Amino acid sequence: MNIKKSIFSILLGIVCWVNATAQNNSLSFKSNNYSSFSPDVYIQHADLAQYTDTGYYHHPDYGKVTPNWSCKECVELLQYRTPTSRYYITLGLQGNEFYKQESYFPLHYRDSSNQLVSIEYNLKPLSEQVYAALKQPVQTYFDASSHTVMLKSDLYTIQFGSQLSIYSVGHF
Repeated sequence: MNIKKSIFSILLGIVCWVNATAQNNSLSFKSNNYSSFSPDVYIQHADLAQYTDTGYYHHPDYGKVTPNWSCKECVELLQYRTPTSRYYITLGLQGNEFYKQESYFPLHYRDSSNQLVSIEYNLKPLSEQVYAALKQPVQTYFDASSHTVMLKSDLYTIQFGSQLSIYSVGHF
């Protein structure tokens, strides 16, 4: 019987300690940041022009650095792009080193010109109070003044929310 009481006491102590630790390490919320947005970055390099088909020179993603892509000396060759993949070469190696990024989910969508354009989910400012992610099949808008969200596609528009807020949870 004493062993059962001891085990119960130890387990109760662990539960209390875990609960106290969880309360002390509660989630923190970051304040809204509507002032800093990452700019699009483009590469100009001789290899880009040499290994890209000339029909892609005016593509909106031509020379654009892919956000969160680990290879900083790589450039995408747009003629090999598919809805679910990207093809990169390492600059300065005469096209002899390449990488292919593949996904189960779409990385690109067809725009009004029927070009495969990268999907970009990040919000960018349209005006002082309106932010949008326009480069995706269903465009997303957030109006900070009315606290509403709108989803818009070629087929429908959905607007919802009242007094919505956007915030980040955790430590980034």
